[in-house]
Amino acid sequence: MTNQLSALLPSYYLWMVVLLPYAGALIAPLLAKAPKARNLLAVLFSFVAALYALLLLIPILQGQSVSVYDYVIPSSLPWIPEIGVNVGLLHDPYTVILAKRCGVGELSHHVLQSRVHEGGGGVD
Repeated sequence: MTNQLSALLPSYYLWMVVLLPYAGALIAPLLAKAPKARNLLAVLFSFVAALYALLLLIPILQGQSVSVYDYVIPSSLPWIPEIGVNVGLLHDPYTVILAKRCGVGELSHHVLQSRVHEGGGGVD
């Protein structure tokens, strides 16, 4: 019997909030000759990261705790295994709320920057 006050989420939800903006930043220079496509790409990656952050927030707003299971990517990975240092992501309610705030804040930044630079520069 499962605990009804705990929501099981795949661990890649956590990683997508963190890694998607970096992936967009790595891909954006490839579209330097097409500023509209570059702007759209930056907004798209930010939107998807914000969406994953909001998906993490839904169980918390429903009064459930968040339990992460290792679906494809574990929530902790060895970084420097020789000395036992790991890199991982926390999944407590406070961290989820901060991840949501960062994801939505980044999305609004990219949308506003693409509107400001519509005539010339692109997303800075």
